[in-house]
Amino acid sequence: MIKIIDTYSLILKHFDNDFTLEKWKNYVDGFKPSLKQLCIDDIIDYDFDLDVLPVINNCLKNKNEMKICHDNFLEICSSLNDIDVDAEIILYLGLCNGAGWVTKVDGIDSVLIGIEKVLELNWQDLLSTRGLLLHELGHLYHFQKRTNKSFEDDNQALWQLYSEGMAMYFEQRYLNDENYYHQKYDDWLNYCQTNQSRLFKEFFNRIETNKSVQDFFGDWVSFEGFSDIGYYLGSILIKDLSKKSNNQQLLDLDLKQIYEALKSYTL
Repeated sequence: MIKIIDTYSLILKHFDNDFTLEKWKNYVDGFKPSLKQLCIDDIIDYDFDLDVLPVINNCLKNKNEMKICHDNFLEICSSLNDIDVDAEIILYLGLCNGAGWVTKVDGIDSVLIGIEKVLELNWQDLLSTRGLLLHELGHLYHFQKRTNKSFEDDNQALWQLYSEGMAMYFEQRYLNDENYYHQKYDDWLNYCQTNQSRLFKEFFNRIETNKSVQDFFGDWVSFEGFSDIGYYLGSILIKDLSKKSNNQQLLDLDLKQIYEALKSYTL
């Protein structure tokens, strides 16, 4: 069962065009008090005035775009009843914690949609917002339907490639478009397709040498000028594995199987 918590009216009530952390705490107290510390802890390494405040203020000053995002959010949520996931979906003003964030709040599996990050990424249109919601629900579907309950994190890079690939696979299937990605800028898809073999080898080599793959994941980092390359690689890997695995087998893959699948792209 999916429950929707829409805080749009609370955002308008608590904020005009200016933001203070005190106002934000009072705002969060109005719907989910335990979310405050979770968000604050998540940005502990940020420079608040440089990294967070400008994004929030830009959102609050763009009321028309906020309304577009909210209207599209409501339209999409009205059509999610066929998705077999237990979750709370919360539209809220965050602290740049992410456009989409899957976490537990009060012990409940939750999808947090940060309106300030959605506007920063220009994802407030209907298709982008739908893709974002489906992607995050895809993560929960994977976690909740996986019968192999070992979530192996001894190799975080492999697990991230796998989990983001599964979320992309879920998202693209529901959108009925296996070439849909949020990163529709600067010839991103053409770059990924043209350099696919080299990118897989780069990712695999980093696994082998225990080198960070952080620049493959996240809008704030990039590899050769392109962000989120790992989402593309993960989606290709899972799509290829889906041709020889049923749905439950895909959900229950272990990291050894992901490693071998990734290695096959380098041979």
